[in-house]
Parts: sequence; structure tokens; C-alpha cells
Amino acid sequence: MKKLLALISFLIIVSSSYSQSIQWRSYESAVALAQTSNKIVMVKFYTDWCKWCKRMDETTFKDEAIVKYISEHFRAVKINPEKKGSVNAKNGKYSFDDFARSARVSTYPSIAFFYPNGRLITVRSGFQDGSTLLALLKYVKEGVEKENKK
Repeated sequence: MKKLLALISFLIIVSSSYSQSIQWRSYESAVALAQTSNKIVMVKFYTDWCKWCKRMDETTFKDEAIVKYISEHFRAVKINPEKKGSVNAKNGKYSFDDFARSARVSTYPSIAFFYPNGRLITVRSGFQDGSTLLALLKYVKEGVEKENKK
């Protein structure tokens, strides 16, 4: 019996240490999924040299409450505007850099939110700790829900 309890305790500890992570997608994939699931698209704009971008990846985006909330209510995308690549948005094809500019991104990190149809909701620039980002996520989600009820 003691061995069984020890084994169960060990499995609980091991399984809880392997927490979920955010599933980052391409913009096109996130929009397609958002349209079928009525979720908001969240785009994190970052650069390789940005220490605050890295800090958000290491802390904020590993916070269990953030991971859970984003997974339940958003479709997440990461874009580095300094890299080659493009986005097929509702108004045409954009380079990553042009897409960031069209979303009014001028500093990093920045997080932009889009309706499932690809229309921009808002952008927030700068480092966000877990509690600040969670409040922002809830604010955006609740605002979209209120707008949809009109």
C-alpha cells in the first residue's frame, strides 16, 4: 500500500512538472482556427535581440494561468518582423515587417489582438508580467464578447 501511494505521489509530481505550453501557430492557421472556434487571434511581435521579449518567453508565457487562458480563449502567433517571411492577411500579402507596421507596432515586445476576420482590435507594447497580461487578455476577451452581443 505504501509503495502504491508513493508511486501515485510520484506520478502526480512528475505530471504537474510537465505543464502545458502555448501552441504558437502561423498567422494564417491561427485566423482559420479562430474563425471556426470564434476565438481572438493574439500576435506577439518580437526580435531576437530584445531582452524583454526573451524575458516574456521565459516568465510570462510560461505562467500556468497565462498558458491556460490563452489556450482556452485565443489563437497565438509569434512574428519576428526582422526575419524574412510573409503573412496572408485579409487585405493581401504582407512581409512580416509590413504586417507589424500595419498593426501599429513600433517597439518590442508588442502584442496585437485581431478579430477572427483579421481586423485589428488593439496593440499593447512593452514587457507584460503575468498579472498584467492576464488582465489585458480578460479585458480584450470581455470587450469582444460585449461587442458581439450588440
